[in-house]
Amino acid sequence: MVRSLTEVIARRRLAVYRRLLLLAVPAALAGCQDGGEMLAPESTGGATAIPAAAPEGLLAAASLDRIAFATSNDIYGMSPTGAGQSRMTSYSGEEIYPIWSPDHGRIAFNRIRDGHFELYLMKADGTNGHWALAKDASVTVGRASWAPDGKSLVAQIYLTSAYVGKIDLASGQWTHLAPLGRYGLQGTYPMYSKDGTWIYYVAPGGKELRRFQPNGSDVLVTTIEGSLSELALSPDGKKIAFVLNVLGNTDVCVLDLATGDFKRVIKNSHQDVDPAWSPNGARLAFASDRSGKFQIYVADSDDGGNLVKLTARTNGAYDPSWYR
Repeated sequence: MVRSLTEVIARRRLAVYRRLLLLAVPAALAGCQDGGEMLAPESTGGATAIPAAAPEGLLAAASLDRIAFATSNDIYGMSPTGAGQSRMTSYSGEEIYPIWSPDHGRIAFNRIRDGHFELYLMKADGTNGHWALAKDASVTVGRASWAPDGKSLVAQIYLTSAYVGKIDLASGQWTHLAPLGRYGLQGTYPMYSKDGTWIYYVAPGGKELRRFQPNGSDVLVTTIEGSLSELALSPDGKKIAFVLNVLGNTDVCVLDLATGDFKRVIKNSHQDVDPAWSPNGARLAFASDRSGKFQIYVADSDDGGNLVKLTARTNGAYDPSWYR
């Protein structure tokens, strides 16, 4: 069964992963409560803690915002070392899933609009903020992926269930994307291939990773026991990081597209989610609740080694997106 976006958020952000959060009313602004805190020693996972971050400031220089991430409300940025943490948005409702544009000049993220999530865009310095859709579409827009040319995004569009949709930035309209002979395609976590010719997605049921060409072929990539989510393509386009949920525990895995082999890279008895590749593909950023609340960590992408904890936000940190 395909879950709604609010259910996905609830399952990811609550340590027990079993409670349901209904976001019918936008949350109150919590920026004044979401300051940094001194890093406590890591209880599990052997992470190296960084020094306390520099004081945050609204719309800090884009040069500091190499990793964007979400807090309980706003979008923040920081360097890959965790330094220079600064607020990029100031909003009275929930904001999640930031994603850098291919040219690094813009950032897209999901924001509450009239009681449901839609896609919002702005420049890296916080200016020129606007909705991706020209008017309220009365549909919930989920996690998005930029097209390589930066002119559109694919995203989960929630109707009666999750469908793959394309948001054209020039027209401000969304349309269904589907293989040949089909009007709509049910699926989650759509993501463009490196050259933009294919779109990867998770089929209903969560066990199949597939790829398709709009008005073309639909191909099975692999079948994995468990529940797949949160796809992230490596910078060279040869691997996909994803979250695998088995019996309520989530790990970050990496799939080699050439061989079809995958392995658990970030594995822990706690919840590890939201993978994002470093620009050279050597590291993965991710969110984990292994220290209590969800925080952002980085580790080697081949074996999960050299684990470093980057944040210690009072209200947690989620959804890293590495500037590349």
